[in-house]
Amino acid sequence: FDVPVAVHLPFVAVAVLGAAYACVRAFLPGDHVRTAAAPDEPRTERRGSGALAAWTEPRTLLLGLMVLGMGMSEGSANDWIAVGMVDGYSVDDGIGAAGYGCFVAAMTLARFTGPWFLHRVGRVAALRAGALAVLVGVSVFILGSRLVGDVPVAVPLAVAALGTLLWGWGAALGFPVGMSAAADDPVRAAARVSVVAPVGSTAFLAGPPVLGLLGDRFGVVPALSGVAVAVALSLLAAGSARPLAPSE
Repeated sequence: FDVPVAVHLPFVAVAVLGAAYACVRAFLPGDHVRTAAAPDEPRTERRGSGALAAWTEPRTLLLGLMVLGMGMSEGSANDWIAVGMVDGYSVDDGIGAAGYGCFVAAMTLARFTGPWFLHRVGRVAALRAGALAVLVGVSVFILGSRLVGDVPVAVPLAVAALGTLLWGWGAALGFPVGMSAAADDPVRAAARVSVVAPVGSTAFLAGPPVLGLLGDRFGVVPALSGVAVAVALSLLAAGSARPLAPSE
């Protein structure tokens, strides 16, 4: 039909948002769904327990904020570590891909060992440790690019590898643990996860293009400072992942 992209994409966005809003009440549990743990017990009504009420819950919104920063850190790494290595460290594409490989390897290891780590230290401590690791890793990656040309080439590359390893390890648990925390109460799990999940996914998908705009103006590596800002918010919000008290 020769429809311009500038017309097509907004039209599709409006159509999708309208359909999602119309359908959301149909696939979230209503007020009379029984818990999985006690299917034969009458469920106590809760004030404001509709499908959209979770958007007004402070804990759920803080979990969304935590997942937002960690999701952005993961999505940005996927898109920009290799480019940042090539641009900021003056290496070829193969070395840039190897830098991203360090991130993926660390994230994979962290997700395999995550259950053990969570059992040892608990959710909140694990999330705070992860956020701190991302903050340090991103900072090391940014600062390492400033060594290029002043020291032997192996030194900044080793610094970059350390930064990406810390970044990958730290970003690994943010999204899955945030989902788990949102689902603590089986009665309200679907509504709360429906808040936290799209926030994290939006950060994962929208964060990298925003950094791209900043990178076009300031350079790719300096633009990654935006990841550190987002993860600092995740660090502040990590306490929201504490398990719910019985009354909550």
